[in-house]
Amino acid sequence: MKKITIPIANNIRNSMILAILMAELLMPLKSYAAPSLSYLGLHVFPAWTESHKSTSWLGPDDEKNTSYGLFNGTIGINGIFNKNFPVEVEIGRSTYTYYTNHKTYTTLPPRYLSPVLASSTTVQTNSSVTYLLLNSKYNFKIKLPFVAALSPYITAGIGYQNGSTKSTVTLLSIPPITAKASISDIAYQIGTGLNLPITDVWTIDGRVRYTNTCFDKQTVEFGITAAL
Repeated sequence: MKKITIPIANNIRNSMILAILMAELLMPLKSYAAPSLSYLGLHVFPAWTESHKSTSWLGPDDEKNTSYGLFNGTIGINGIFNKNFPVEVEIGRSTYTYYTNHKTYTTLPPRYLSPVLASSTTVQTNSSVTYLLLNSKYNFKIKLPFVAALSPYITAGIGYQNGSTKSTVTLLSIPPITAKASISDIAYQIGTGLNLPITDVWTIDGRVRYTNTCFDKQTVEFGITAAL
């Protein structure tokens, strides 16, 4: 019986051809695979306070303080067809504090030189909400002049917010009056920002957004993102 031999080189060559063909067949499937987790982010809107105070000898004396604060975390995934168009899930919390004090004075007969407090009204409101947003984000491919590493983006999102508010009114010689209410509403945001990669993993960015999750206020946020 005649033996048939196949050179080892032919086996190696055939195996390589088969591997290449399999890779070509599977390559399109990779593009349509489920998106993978791409980054985690943390952003903060630093506590911002606005104060106003006016004083006069006979009054009225007015004092007003308003402060806001916001922080949030994001989980982003790459788009299936376009990596420049990721989708984010954002979870955050914002706080709002309002304080005002109004005093009026009166004068007694001339022999008394100091004015006397006639009325005093103090109002303090503390509110906080927790929110969940589904955001879309588009990273532009263009590079800005002078700082080539900077890349701009736009963002928008919609979701839900829930929280509470508490107001306390104090009048002169009257016990404080307190009222509480719950906050439940649609949440949204829209804004633009700049990315600045500092390593292959870490990126810092700043953004300006208008959001009703911080009580209808424009926020300037700074954050850091880690690619996964």
